[in-house]
Amino acid sequence: MGNNDRDSAVYVVLGATGWVGTSVCRMLFGRGARLVIAARDQAKLERLSEELQAPAVSLDAARFDHVEACLEQARRALGRLDGVVNCAGSVPQPQPITDITGRDWVQHIDTDLTSAFATVRAAVQTMRTQGGAVVLVSAAAAQVGIPNLEMFAATKAGVIGLTRAAAAGYAPYGLRINCVAPGTLTLPSPNLDHEPDLEEPDDPGISAGPETIQVGSPNNVAAAVVWLLQPEQAWVTGQVLGVDGGFASCRT
Repeated sequence: MGNNDRDSAVYVVLGATGWVGTSVCRMLFGRGARLVIAARDQAKLERLSEELQAPAVSLDAARFDHVEACLEQARRALGRLDGVVNCAGSVPQPQPITDITGRDWVQHIDTDLTSAFATVRAAVQTMRTQGGAVVLVSAAAAQVGIPNLEMFAATKAGVIGLTRAAAAGYAPYGLRINCVAPGTLTLPSPNLDHEPDLEEPDDPGISAGPETIQVGSPNNVAAAVVWLLQPEQAWVTGQVLGVDGGFASCRT
């Protein structure tokens, strides 16, 4: 059964079929929220939609018109819109900067930064008369220097700048805009029937000085996202919440 209480909070999750996005959807659903889920892959969306009994929208998160239409349709169909999460993003693949092509760069800009910008833009248009929460996904790599991740670090650093500027500009409208910055994540078995669109690298740990910080899981990141969405966090905006086991703090 879906969550049909008209008083339940309504959230749109973009990038819903990735590991983090799916974890966010399941946690919100478990809390009684009503969801609209969105991603590029219609087949994977349909499976998740059936599981959560949530409306699904196949879209390109880097298209302003797609994201704007999705949020407006969610608000009209469900009567309210309390928050938006953008989990769409690229896979960090270490490579020398000289190996990166112009096409690679444009693709990463669209996937990581343009989609985040489109999300904030649409959220402001749809929610500024009522307020609400927006959560984006950056990365620990945007906050510390990691060799051969220049492209990933640059696009994810843009998400941090966007978060802080938009939070300052739209706080008077009751809009809270934050982002999470995950480190490396372990993933469920790749043999699962439901395989998300994007996969974070499956590493045993992160070297940070003499200690090895154990990597986290998509659920760790999802829990932080869900916390930031809650109305009890009304005084939390413009923040970059590290979900990296202390990696960025130990490296800076």
